[in-house]
Amino acid sequence: MPEKNKLKLLQLKSKNNRVKSSFLHLNEVNRHRSKALATFTVLSLVDKQLQLILIKEIKNHFIKLLRNSSIDVQYFSVIELGKSLANPHTHIQLYFEEENIDKIQKAYQKTIAYFSLNQKRCKLVQENKNLNMKSSFNYVIKEFDNKVMTNNQIMALDKARSSLKQKEAKNIQLFSKSRASKPHPLFKKLYYSHQLTYDNVNYLFEKGFATRLKGMRLLKARQNGKLPYIVFKNGAIKLETTLLYHSVLFFLCFKVLIKTKILQRYIYINKSNVKFNYVIKKVRFVSME
Repeated sequence: MPEKNKLKLLQLKSKNNRVKSSFLHLNEVNRHRSKALATFTVLSLVDKQLQLILIKEIKNHFIKLLRNSSIDVQYFSVIELGKSLANPHTHIQLYFEEENIDKIQKAYQKTIAYFSLNQKRCKLVQENKNLNMKSSFNYVIKEFDNKVMTNNQIMALDKARSSLKQKEAKNIQLFSKSRASKPHPLFKKLYYSHQLTYDNVNYLFEKGFATRLKGMRLLKARQNGKLPYIVFKNGAIKLETTLLYHSVLFFLCFKVLIKTKILQRYIYINKSNVKFNYVIKKVRFVSME
């Protein structure tokens, strides 16, 4: 394989890993909730770009109906091209409370009726507690899973996607996921102050780089109001800057992302005075790996 293609393949695999990680994270956050997998397909059209646009409209309409039904539902959706690489259709993984299944089924049926879809070509499959559904519910990301595709398949799929995403269809996203309808003040604070995403913030907590404060520790944080404390509405957290410092340097050393002289410069920084913005920028990058 030419060097140019090798680089392209590495980039595609890295993107696939980010998509898969995003899905697995959402799946883990909603592991206690009920699941359903909605699939919408249409009759094959000669104009594949038009078919892609139509699938996007169907997906958006279904999600809009769910939002308008005033239920708390999380989703992860993908637009696939299928085995022929020329049959755009969509899978939407849903996470919800069991009592809301009727509203989801209603939104599903309304979508089918609105677009006059063939009922036999669409599905709404609920999780069966008595069966091992792990493989079935990972089905939604199979076209972003490096483990189930060969290198040639990954390259061919990218070529097919690029040929379809032209003109009016060029800005269509092939995957998307929901956010919490009412984000916690902490997430809002860190996003608007430091551009940290929902996944970035969860990364801080999962790795032990941040802890929520209660009682006297919360009072101390409010009185201090400076780093390593971050105060937000109804609470505060403390950043473990020393752990962050060592983690970022460890990551950079092994990835060889900066020159030795620059690395040495940061090694000799006083640990108690680590520049927060520098660390946060690296956390954004590290947490996407």
